[in-house]
Amino acid sequence: MDIGMVIYEKNWDTICKGARDDACAEHDTQTPTGVCNEENVPYQLYRLRMRRYLSSLRSEISREKKKAAE
Repeated sequence: MDIGMVIYEKNWDTICKGARDDACAEHDTQTPTGVCNEENVPYQLYRLRMRRYLSSLRSEISREKKKAAE
């Protein structure tokens, strides 16, 4: 299984939403109703969250490959 397949299975929009939500929470830009105010989230922070999500997916792939090899 490669990273593209995992992204497809996990749904790219869901991954992006998770990164946006994390970036919003970290930057504390949520409105009182808990909705993310994306306009105030720095792009670099969002980008960092996306890198963490993709790194996590790569680790998941590595674990699955090791299990399959055993």
